[in-house]
Amino acid sequence: MFQNRETRETTRIVARHSNMSRPTGEALYKKYSLFADGNDWRRFVPIALLSIGAALTLSGIVFFFAYNWQDLPKAAKIAMVQVLMIATACYGIFSSGNKTAKNIALMAASILTGALFAVYGQIYQTGADAYDFFLGWAVAIAIWVLVSGFPPLWALELILLNLVTVLYAEQSNIEWDTSTLSLILFILNAVPLLILETLRYFKKLPEHSSWMLKATAVAAVIAITTTAIHIIFSRENESATTATWLFIVVLFPLAMWHSFRQRELFYLALIPFGIIIIITASFLKGIDDGGPATLFLAGVFVIGSITALTYNLIRLNRKWHGAEQNN
Repeated sequence: MFQNRETRETTRIVARHSNMSRPTGEALYKKYSLFADGNDWRRFVPIALLSIGAALTLSGIVFFFAYNWQDLPKAAKIAMVQVLMIATACYGIFSSGNKTAKNIALMAASILTGALFAVYGQIYQTGADAYDFFLGWAVAIAIWVLVSGFPPLWALELILLNLVTVLYAEQSNIEWDTSTLSLILFILNAVPLLILETLRYFKKLPEHSSWMLKATAVAAVIAITTTAIHIIFSRENESATTATWLFIVVLFPLAMWHSFRQRELFYLALIPFGIIIIITASFLKGIDDGGPATLFLAGVFVIGSITALTYNLIRLNRKWHGAEQNN
């Protein structure tokens, strides 16, 4: 597939905006894999069918236990999940088959690990808090997450860690205010994002995993934006306030500069959108003092800023990636 994005983009632009003949253009498209050929489809279809089959099988297992819960002996419930988990894990670790199939097997084993924790907790009514369940699940699959290099497993682990953090704040006796919790969630997502960006810089990021990087970035920006909004309306924690504005002042420009250098619009769209939300929250905070005039100014600011942001994104996209918008 695509090993050189600039070559791919250059080929596409030249083929579209020159008097190149159709056969020559098709030859170039095939040479640089600009569209899928038969081999690509032969690789894609088994992976898609395997993923769908694994998802349907896992769903079937869950419904099987739900429907037969009262009729199954306790030992049988645990043994069945254990056997399935061990079988899929052994295939994912020890088989010599396709790497994607092995990773999907590890993904299934990871989900079955969570099912095993849930079945055990339901049978013996352990009384553990929900964050204990998710923490045990995250720890149990951590080694598979590290060795697999499979982005969906990374995403599962990150989701579990976010759930652990939120549920721990709700169910334990620790006193975290909203801004502190949001700030911790930001750090929890920003650190993996930094690791993913580093892997991409050294070209070690697995193929087709940019969605993981973008999803992590969205989660981090949502967390820091939520923190900033809460601080604007309620300054409960001076330490969290200082740390939040420091992160925003340092990391937001740094991410935009990185995006500008890479000629990518993602951070240039995501971060200004977060800034617009934060500034709009500042306007709304002043409604009590400014009245309807402040609300009017907030509306004007949102319309003007979104318009300016959209205009500049279109201009940059046209400058960096050709004029496909003209079509």
